Amino acid sequence: MNVAPGTIVWIYVTLPVGSIIGRAKIKAIHKASPNALWRQFGSVSGLVRGEFLKYLDGLEEGVVLELDDAKILSRPFSLDSLRDIAEGFNPPQFFIRLKEEHPLFDTFTDSTQRFRKKYDLTTRLFEHVHGAY
Repeated sequence: MNVAPGTIVWIYVTLPVGSIIGRAKIKAIHKASPNALWRQFGSVSGLVRGEFLKYLDGLEEGVVLELDDAKILSRPFSLDSLRDIAEGFNPPQFFIRLKEEHPLFDTFTDSTQRFRKKYDLTTRLFEHVHGAY
């Protein structure tokens, strides 16, 4: 896992939600055996021991990203609105790095307010159908 502490991560929930629902800052990166990671992070993982260890099955070393300053967005970024900006965008299986030339880069930096104004109707409709977070 080649990501530095201080990096902002955007949290996407798969379909049927299909939206970026929050963001957080990476506080630290922890590498250890699956059992050691379970002892340290199992109680805050949201998983039972079997699920946690099955996810890391076959690995000698796993990675846990410790997050800080987590925020749930008042209005999620829907997959449709992301695809309006980056045609053909498909959320990654694990993660994607957005370089400055990526169509979504500005969406998550200084143009967030312009994006919100443009897609306000879309996000309000999403919240009406799926409930606000």
